[in-house]
Amino acid sequence: MELVGHCVSCGAPVYCKDGFLDGVSENGRLYCHECYNKDDGEDDKEKSLQQ
Repeated sequence: MELVGHCVSCGAPVYCKDGFLDGVSENGRLYCHECYNKDDGEDDKEKSLQQ
């Protein structure tokens, strides 16, 4: 297991496990799965309110 970096949202460490990123890299930013899924859900809520 190798430390890749830290989540830009909560600061949690994000690792590479057996050659796979244990997080999400989007637009040059690194997120842990929990924050990425949380942020993704909030975007859906905001979009539905704007319609």
